[in-house]
Formats: sequence, C-alpha cells, structure tokens
Amino acid sequence: MSLLLTNTYFGGNNRKLIETIRLPLPREMAIYSAAMNQSGIRHTLYDTLLVDWVSFKQYLFTQRFERICLFLPKGTVEMAVEMIRYVRAEEELKNTSFVVMGPGAVGYEDDLFDASVSVILYESNEHTLVSLIQILQTPFNPFLDQAKGIKFRNILGKMITQPVGERVMRDYPPDFQGISIKKYLKGSLDYLIHISGPQVLLSTSPEEALIEKHYVEKVLGLNAWISIDDTNDFLSRLSYVPATHAQIFSHIMLRVDDKPNLSPLAKINCTALALRCNVNRFFEMLSELGYLSESIQMFSASTTTLRFMPEIAYEWPASITLKTLYGFCKQHPEISIQLVSSEQCLAELWETSDRNTLKKYLRLSRKIEKMNQYIQTLQLIASENSKWKWIKPSYYMAHIRGFYQSLTTS
Repeated sequence: MSLLLTNTYFGGNNRKLIETIRLPLPREMAIYSAAMNQSGIRHTLYDTLLVDWVSFKQYLFTQRFERICLFLPKGTVEMAVEMIRYVRAEEELKNTSFVVMGPGAVGYEDDLFDASVSVILYESNEHTLVSLIQILQTPFNPFLDQAKGIKFRNILGKMITQPVGERVMRDYPPDFQGISIKKYLKGSLDYLIHISGPQVLLSTSPEEALIEKHYVEKVLGLNAWISIDDTNDFLSRLSYVPATHAQIFSHIMLRVDDKPNLSPLAKINCTALALRCNVNRFFEMLSELGYLSESIQMFSASTTTLRFMPEIAYEWPASITLKTLYGFCKQHPEISIQLVSSEQCLAELWETSDRNTLKKYLRLSRKIEKMNQYIQTLQLIASENSKWKWIKPSYYMAHIRGFYQSLTTS
C-alpha cells in the first residue's frame, strides 16, 4: 500500500513569508517518519513548505497514494479540508484514506470528519501512529477497537474516542530526509528539542533527547538546544537528573517571564544559556537590573554563551528604547541579545488570509532583523575596541544611526 506522510504549510502560496520569517521546524513529522522506518512501514515523506497548492494537487493526482497521513500545524485546518475535498472530488482518488494528526486538528474534529477523514490521531506518541497504520494495513481488519489515542466516527455517525496507549521510548533520531531544514532555520544553526511545557507536542525524555542531540550535532552539524517552556517545573526536577544525562544540558533555552531561581543550572554542565521572555518583560528587567545582574554574575564564569531572546508579537512595542538598549549593550558586550517573533503570533499569522495583516507582519519582521543588526554592531564595537582603534568610530556610529533611523521610517 502506498503511504504518504505530509504536512499543510504550502509555502509556495506564502512565498514572502517563507523568505522572511523563521518557521518552526517540523520535528514531529520527522520523528513520525523515523518511527515508521523502524517498524518497516514503507512510506513517502513530503514537506510542502516550498510547494504551492496547485503543484501539490498535481503531485497527488500523479502518485495516487492509497493512504495519506496528514500532519496539521496550527492554523492550517482550512487548507487541509480543501485538500481532502479535492481528493474526494476526483473519481480516481475518491477511495484515498486520510489519517489526520497534529495541533492544527484540535477543536476541528467535526469539520475534518465532515470532509471524510477516516481517523484523527489526538495522542501524539509516534508509537500510536505506527500501531494505527499497522492495524489499517492488516487485510480484512476494518475494526479500530484495538487502536489507541484516536477518534473516529462509527457507522451511526457518532464520534468514538479511544483511550491513549502506553508510552514507548524511542531509541532512534528523527528522519529529516525530505524536509527542507535550511529553509526553516534561515541560516541559523539552532535546533530546538522541547522536553517540557504546554507547547510540547511529542514528549521527549532525557534518554531520547541525548540520542537526538548526538545525531543533530554530528550528522546535521547544528547546535542542539534543550528548550524548556515550564521553567519552574524543570528547575524543581533538575536535582533528580542522573549524572549520565547532564551532558544533554550543555545548551538550554528557558522562559523567564517571571523571576525563577536559576541557581540549579549552575550545578550542571551548561555552557550556553538562552533566556526567552516577552519583550516588555525584558525591558523591565533592564530597568530593574537586580535579577538580571544576579543572573549574569551567576553564569559569567561557567557559561560561555549567555543570550537573551525577547519575543515580539504583532506590533513594534513602545518599550524598546534606544537609550536603555545602548547602555546595556555597551556595559555587557559579551551577552547576546536576539529579538525573535512570538511562536503564537506565527501560528495565528499562518491562519489568516488578510493581505494587510500579512504586509504588516512583514514590515515588523524587517524591523526585527534591522534591530538585531543594530544590536550586533553595537556589541561588536564595544567588545572589539582594540581591533578597531585605528578606524574612526564615527564611521561605524553613522551606520548604526542609519539602522535605527530606518526603523522609524520603514
């Protein structure tokens, strides 16, 4: 049976967004693909990021897959329904079976079933998908009673929800063959492994993270960061982590919207620390300097890289003041500051088709990029005075002022 594992980004229809913003890498889909490979399930992994809707319809018509496993990122359910209805409308494709999964399907189960979806996988464990596919591919076995973590409609039209299955640990890395990693990362080498928090789709244990980290760093040549959304919960459990797992926490990315006690991190082998927070919260910390100075002093000796990542959503915040930012950059040139887009904002942006909203966000993303260039130039001058002392500083300051002035005029 021919099986397709694909998503619903359709970047060809949103080319300007693809070229400008950094989208979340479809790590979950790569893990699903690796799980099916491990179980001997032959399939095709197809990433639609660089494909437009018309081209993909032609691809489906040409290949004639008997079953399609459709991964829905947030904000893509409308395109998924359109795809399913297109397939059902074609006489040669009407018998294609659809299995839908991913965060974009949550809350839209009725719409998807109305579009003739066979099964919705609401439990994200990759073993659940493998078990489901094995059941579906067993001849003369149309019953789903043994499948776990799924929703389907019975012959009476009633939605049936099966309980989740037992968690099975994976001993293999994700399979990114067929996924355009460079187009997602936009020249960055940062690769995120989420292991806790409400934003986590696939649960990852320290043992699994260790396998994935080694693969990402040695084979893909990327920097694997352990990303933590629920910082307080993570810090409370950190003292119970075995010494054999401490090496996976060399690069840690934390959320610090409140004031967590980061002292437990100083006891492990953390060589790079990134702190994500709301941009308004970041400038509050700059004005207070108490908690911020304590964190800097705590990690200045043991941490080779300390990065602050203020998140911006929808509009350029009034809290960003040049004077405050300039003073901090000159005082701490060793600390990296990188403005980033809010993940929630990206998910909601993908859901809209309003061109004015898209143009507004594109302008905002360009401002973020220019401000990051401005910050990098400031810190370069502050940290490399000995190398640039023979060149007039006014030359560089003129360019810095040019960056900042372009923010107010664009």
